[in-house]
Amino acid sequence: MQLHPLSQKEKERNIFDHFIKILNLKAENLQQPDPPDIVADIYNRKIGIEITEIYPDSIGAKRGSKRAKNELTREKILELTITEVQKKIKWPFDLIVLFQRNEISDHDVKNLPKIISEIIIEILKDVTPTEDWKKFEYFNQDQNINLNHFSILVNKHIIKHTFSPIALDWIPNLKSDIIRDAIKRKEGKLDRYKNNSDEVWLILCELGGIASSFASVSEATKEKFNSVFDRIYLFRYQYKKVIQLNC
Repeated sequence: MQLHPLSQKEKERNIFDHFIKILNLKAENLQQPDPPDIVADIYNRKIGIEITEIYPDSIGAKRGSKRAKNELTREKILELTITEVQKKIKWPFDLIVLFQRNEISDHDVKNLPKIISEIIIEILKDVTPTEDWKKFEYFNQDQNINLNHFSILVNKHIIKHTFSPIALDWIPNLKSDIIRDAIKRKEGKLDRYKNNSDEVWLILCELGGIASSFASVSEATKEKFNSVFDRIYLFRYQYKKVIQLNC
């Protein structure tokens, strides 16, 4: 099983499919005209839906920042790790890796995939996925290696590899201004399709490899956001939780 990046439309459809499943909604006559990202009949009404990814502490918006580059590099390390593991282990699993430091060196990129993959292969070599969830953890004792520990979840129903790289020196916080910026960006498209929909919704998907499940959202969920969107949802993808924001 190889890793293939999703196109933007595939990613948006994947987010939407998970979103409606969590809310137990029925969506019919689904289209992806762009704009909006999704048009579907929900509650017998034509709903136009915009989807955007948001990142704690704006790491996604600052894609050229040093921190953002480190995040992408950590993800690349895990992609290379999975590629090595797949040579010996043919079934997928969930992997969460905690790095000691946010800063990623060339030495880390060169050496960590081999180090982590060899440990994973040794741990899983005699494991068979079953209906029961199995969790395996490894704690690193070598301070010269930029690795704190990692955990592996195994279950026969996992259909593809998933991984989350976390830097211990940075636990993010989803602040209200990040949401306001995302709303403002998406409102710029509204004039192009609002009149063709009964309602317009915005899904803010907290997605990415920066351990979104560790982020605090208390500030964002207490505030009322002024917007022309009829509904705004915060979709905590890793938590599989949807929160309707006040607007």
